[in-house]
Amino acid sequence: MEKYYFTFGFGQLLENHFIIIRANSHSEAREIMVKQFGSCWAFQYTEQQWNLPNGKTQSEEYNLIEIK
Repeated sequence: MEKYYFTFGFGQLLENHFIIIRANSHSEAREIMVKQFGSCWAFQYTEQQWNLPNGKTQSEEYNLIEIK
């Protein structure tokens, strides 16, 4: 299973937060996210996209808080 990261956008209830969903594919992760949060989220990232070239993660770079 792969890790997929979902963020919540400006003005949304969970703004400045993110959630990790483990799934077998990009589309499966998206389906899980939509079932749980509807369309009230901003972006989906793979683990590779989540880790930035400067050595930080998206959460470190943008001060995002994980929803456990």
